[in-house]
Amino acid sequence: MVLAATGVLAALTSCGIRATEGPVGAGKPANRIAPSAQAQPPGSERHIVYLVKDNRLQALPRPGRLQLRPAEGVVDKARTEQVNQLLEELHLGPNESEALDGYTTALPAGGLVAAERRAGDAPTLFRLDAPLGSLATVALGQVVCTLQSASGGDLVLLSGRRSGPETYRCEDYLAITRKSTVAPSQVGRPPTSPPSAFDGD
Repeated sequence: MVLAATGVLAALTSCGIRATEGPVGAGKPANRIAPSAQAQPPGSERHIVYLVKDNRLQALPRPGRLQLRPAEGVVDKARTEQVNQLLEELHLGPNESEALDGYTTALPAGGLVAAERRAGDAPTLFRLDAPLGSLATVALGQVVCTLQSASGGDLVLLSGRRSGPETYRCEDYLAITRKSTVAPSQVGRPPTSPPSAFDGD
């Protein structure tokens, strides 16, 4: 009997299997980490821009993390460059595969850029070098939703180069079609009759 056990042990050792002493517990089952719970590899960060498909605003990812923080002063070059990056991505619109899938952009042909801040501007204000009333509703919605996503807030404080600041919400634009060209209502403005999220100025 001892010789038989010795023979089995020798066979296991020759196959590369290490013998253990005593019973071996099965232990806990292996845990599989969901991909979403794993740490993102370098270069996998994303930010969101809003384009248009089927007359609706749609969120699409773009490479690189981008988070807009409140301005630190009248001149905030880093923040202005980030805003201009987002506006340029909206102006460029869909990539080739997105275009084939029906995405487009409603921004004007010349695009939009950030305007210089003024003394007294709120730290969270985004000032554009264009009159907001000249933009189609869906184009303004692209800007509002993209800036709101990048800033991580529930509202966007926005103005043109010469106009006063107004507060906008992305949610008010998500169901608006490109056929609508009237300017949207701002937060706190009572709706007209019939009820609508967008009223003429």
